[in-house]
Amino acid sequence: RTSIPIGHAKFCQTRPQECTINTNVKEFVHLTKSRWLDLLQVNASFNASIVPVTDKNLYGVAEFWTYPQGFGDCEDYALAKRRELIKRGWNPSVLLITVLISPKIGGHAVLMVRTDRGDLILDNLAGLIKVWNKTPYEYIKRQSQFNAGQWVKIIDPRPQALIASL
Repeated sequence: RTSIPIGHAKFCQTRPQECTINTNVKEFVHLTKSRWLDLLQVNASFNASIVPVTDKNLYGVAEFWTYPQGFGDCEDYALAKRRELIKRGWNPSVLLITVLISPKIGGHAVLMVRTDRGDLILDNLAGLIKVWNKTPYEYIKRQSQFNAGQWVKIIDPRPQALIASL
């Protein structure tokens, strides 16, 4: 376990029902054609429909995690994608908000989807869905599969030179 991002901790205070123990934990989901189409549709839809705006510009604070109302930053995209996939019947334990470092912008959040074909990344900065280790990011932490209100460290075994070259 590790620290909870401050924005997520505040999100959990206002929406405790979304930060509870997962009672039906799945290690991963089988990625069928239908599920792949879900991921493509959800990623493309939210990437196109949300205007990127920082929390500072939108709310006047450094970090504010919430569901976007047409505007938002990286974690807002990830939260919206997660909620939509849960509405479509996906198990919440395979849909994990993930914090990382982007070589271009610094701190960033994405949605990690744990599948039998690898952990896939739904990212508002990229239209393509990629396996986590094919992205240029340094992974830091993510939500626990067992409890949406807890976070775990990610050990990224890739050499920094490899990450920088992706």
